[in-house]
Amino acid sequence: MEKQHQDNQTAEWIPLSSSLAFMIRRKRLIGWSLILFVITFSLTWVGYLFTVDFINDLTKDFFTNAPDTDTVWGWVQHKGWLVSSWLFTIISRIAAFYLAFLLAYSISTPGYVFLSTAAEKLYAGEHFDPDASLTLPGFLRDIFEGIKIALFGIVVTIVALFINFIPGIGQAAVFLLYTYYSALLFID
Repeated sequence: MEKQHQDNQTAEWIPLSSSLAFMIRRKRLIGWSLILFVITFSLTWVGYLFTVDFINDLTKDFFTNAPDTDTVWGWVQHKGWLVSSWLFTIISRIAAFYLAFLLAYSISTPGYVFLSTAAEKLYAGEHFDPDASLTLPGFLRDIFEGIKIALFGIVVTIVALFINFIPGIGQAAVFLLYTYYSALLFID
């Protein structure tokens, strides 16, 4: 009878302040968190640099020579060229960052699973019920889950790019969209 009662229990809500206090008291959790942060940051940085270099190599001929400004139409073309080069630079940098971050997140997903399992094991103590041990199939499943979330993130980024051009509500909608997407990353 007691076993049935335990199976029907829901997980207890743990406030953020308690979680942070628990993490600060456990030096290993802080250490693993920092290592995981540095790995994700480094992979994102390197991926961003490679992506920006690749984009610049592909498009260097498009924006090197400005249109002539000899006529009125030339000035209009020059201003259009200037605006399009700035828009392209901003949008390509944003896309490069998100692609690099999503790739880094996908690669480091097993590390987040390890950190979550370690924290749960420390918190639960002897009542810890392991979901699954760290195995190669589990590792590959975690990578696959990270890739699915990354692909969803690419779709969110494309949608956000188009929504951002809606005057007035576009920026607020993009903020909400990324807030919900960030929450999905934390829930996973």
